[in-house]
Amino acid sequence: MTSPLSIAAKEEIWPLKEPFRISRGSCTDAKVVVATVSDGEHVGRGEGDPLARYNQSTASVLAQIESIKDEKNLDRDKLQQLLPPGAARNALDCALWDLEAKISGKRVWELTNISIVPEVETSFTISLDTPDKMGASAAAFVRQAERKHDAKTKEGRSPDRPRQLGSRRSLMTFGVPKILKLKLGGDDFDLARVEAVRSAAPAARLLIDANESWSPKHYRQIVPTLKELGVELIEQPFPADADEVLERLDHPIPVCAD
Repeated sequence: MTSPLSIAAKEEIWPLKEPFRISRGSCTDAKVVVATVSDGEHVGRGEGDPLARYNQSTASVLAQIESIKDEKNLDRDKLQQLLPPGAARNALDCALWDLEAKISGKRVWELTNISIVPEVETSFTISLDTPDKMGASAAAFVRQAERKHDAKTKEGRSPDRPRQLGSRRSLMTFGVPKILKLKLGGDDFDLARVEAVRSAAPAARLLIDANESWSPKHYRQIVPTLKELGVELIEQPFPADADEVLERLDHPIPVCAD
């Protein structure tokens, strides 16, 4: 790509069907920055999500993109040197990948020499709420799986085993994620939240994300029961500057950070 590239960016706001809550707050819409990169014939598109947690805003991300609009011979490697990690670099990096794919007539996975896989396993996130409401969200998740089960059965493609509400077989067979990720808040209702979800979706795999809301005391009190409830992973239990706490605690459940 030796010809000058035209770079543009704008904010798009997408209203959410329901408010999304985590321990640090809630939102009713998704604000993204959409970047486009063009060689005059093809246009690559990418998005970045400004996160206040990492001192990013729509204005700061747009300003970062604006700062390199006149950069000559911009490519993905040069971009890594021009901008720090974050939403602006992510949006432009994706746009550059998209542009190269369109110019070459190849898919991104072909350009990267990464073999395509038939499916990617993901999770369904349940927003932080009261135990009853989180249980209801889990129940709705199971009903979605059952509706897909019934639709496939009517098409004459009945599964090997009979339908069972919330069964892992049902979740796996009909395209519904079999993993639930629960947002927790570090308060006295966390266990009740997990118990409500487990009751509504007994066969689902469970992950939890505390979004830095726990204290060591809360961790010690809650983790043994979470283990009994079949929780498989705890994400970001403590504030980012308190990682050393993990060295003093038992880990019956794996802990990760983003």
